Amino acid sequence: MKKFLVFAGLIGVSPFIYAAQPEQPWLTYPQSGATLPTNLPAFFMWDNTKGSGVTNYRLVVSTDAAFSGYNQKTKSCTNTTTCFTDKTAKKNYVLRQTTDSILKNDTNYYWFVEAMTANGTSVFDVREFAYGAPVTPIDTPFTVIAPNITGVSTDVPSVASGNPIIISAVLDGTLPTGYNVKVDYGNGLITMPASATGAQYSATPTKSASYSVGIYDDKNILKSYKLTGSCTVTAAVTTGTGGTATGNAPVLTLVSDATAISTAKQGVTYTVQLSATDADANLKQIVMDWGDGSSDTVNVDDGVTRALTHIYSSAAPFTWTATAYDSTNLASNVITQAVTVSAPVVTDPTTPPVVEPPKAPSYSAINNLGNPTSSATDWHCTLDSTSNLMWEVKTDDNNLHDKDWTYSWFEPDTTKNGGYQGGSENGGRCNGVVKCNTDVFIKAVNAEKLCGKENWRLPTKQELEKLVVCPNGETPNRSDSETSDICLETNPPLDPYNPRPSIPFIDTVYFPNTKTDWYWTSDTYIPTLSSAAKPLTSKQKKPVYDSAWNVSFYDGHVRADNKANAVKVRLVSD
Repeated sequence: MKKFLVFAGLIGVSPFIYAAQPEQPWLTYPQSGATLPTNLPAFFMWDNTKGSGVTNYRLVVSTDAAFSGYNQKTKSCTNTTTCFTDKTAKKNYVLRQTTDSILKNDTNYYWFVEAMTANGTSVFDVREFAYGAPVTPIDTPFTVIAPNITGVSTDVPSVASGNPIIISAVLDGTLPTGYNVKVDYGNGLITMPASATGAQYSATPTKSASYSVGIYDDKNILKSYKLTGSCTVTAAVTTGTGGTATGNAPVLTLVSDATAISTAKQGVTYTVQLSATDADANLKQIVMDWGDGSSDTVNVDDGVTRALTHIYSSAAPFTWTATAYDSTNLASNVITQAVTVSAPVVTDPTTPPVVEPPKAPSYSAINNLGNPTSSATDWHCTLDSTSNLMWEVKTDDNNLHDKDWTYSWFEPDTTKNGGYQGGSENGGRCNGVVKCNTDVFIKAVNAEKLCGKENWRLPTKQELEKLVVCPNGETPNRSDSETSDICLETNPPLDPYNPRPSIPFIDTVYFPNTKTDWYWTSDTYIPTLSSAAKPLTSKQKKPVYDSAWNVSFYDGHVRADNKANAVKVRLVSD
């Protein structure tokens, strides 16, 4: 599509203005050419270097590569059927497929993100993805995927003024044609000579500085993660008679307890902690001779403890020595340590291992009479023996308990509604009741005596939160925030290009037909730090608390949502 090339030319050739222009964010998900499932919202993710001063980001999504529905001058969409834009302070955005959304099944979309500061907006990259099956093949410019930069470093942590320092980057793939690895250490973007696996650049910085390395196309558009590091520039080294280096030698200190590291086990990692300082601020490295014919050299920063590890392959006594050096090769004091390495203890293979008895499950299936059942056709509720709460089981039959129905939050009882019964008495989409709100639905379920119970109700926020289970089964790191990744923080990191699993965050065995969506709780949202929480004067009206808490089984978050909105429901009974 030539329109894209023209548009990219207009937005991409702007030069980087380092003092005023905010740094460009790099896009991480969805990747160009990705196909997103239509049963989930479109989840966008990007990142930015820390301390870049960004106050907001602007996300723009379009149905055509030229972004014809977007006004670049006013930063707004002139045609909302082909264009969507919104500002956010977060580095991610969830675009849901609603009646007013541009998301349609089996459609191609283009997107970019601008970073905004008081000084202006950044340049940006454009990507294309398909929501469902691609209606047309992904444009060729978007099929090029840049490799990742997996690490950056310098050959020495500090260098004397006037001397070069080598900045290196490690790549996990070959650079596509027209792409370059570039470094900025305060002098603007400079191309680094690259190979198939990395890039190096010899710089002579005039002062201590941080540097950043990224992959850019021929228009200086960032196409990868950007990694950062720092280098220290010290005063020039003076020399004495005959060119001999003068100055202060480093001082090496053993941080580990000498008694604790006097023994080791064969085949097991042995760790020594050392720290070095240098009055001339030109510390370079520590050299460790392990005493068994092997040695290690590690870069070290002044005053920072380094852990050096080794595995002794033989059971015998050894003596290791460690020495620190500065950039002029002045040597520190030498530290030595005798280590007795013992053979591993051999266990009897005939002795059976101790096996912990399995934990009894806390959930059980309940039939419509309120009794335990093993029949899938007569399973209507799930009992949690830990909390003694019975939960409604959702169906997929278009009847009263169907998984797809939604309801507006409505509670006429003033003792339960926080002073506001709700903004809509028929705000959802459902079957089996005359009005799609939570009050009518609760009364209908109690009237049918589901599982022999007549005290069905909305769960509290705390009760519903306890049903959330992270993908690896661990308890979420709960926070009343829609922005914190409660499971990504406690679980092993998920694939950054597929950050949300397709299954709901719940025990799907005992809670079948759960949607990856939001569910109402009975708790009204009452802000604790706003003016509404302060005592009212005689002239003020009683505050209206028009939102209630709901819980997401898409990602485990909780949020306050307007009571008039259509949200799913799972009832509970004591």
